[in-house]
Amino acid sequence: MKRSNVQTMPSTALPAERDRVLEAVYDLVTRGHANLHSISGNNYWLRLKTGEAFMMTDRGISRVV
Repeated sequence: MKRSNVQTMPSTALPAERDRVLEAVYDLVTRGHANLHSISGNNYWLRLKTGEAFMMTDRGISRVV
């Protein structure tokens, strides 16, 4: 897999925008539509049941293709 250049949520996003994204991630995981895996520190992999993957870091969220 290679990392996409597309940032869906840069670290400079407003707090309200970050909160909405984190709520959406929480909903996906708790409803069984995705799995969240800790990599290290504040870095996580979000893998949707559809097979799409996202890397969540302090710099933002990147779609992995």
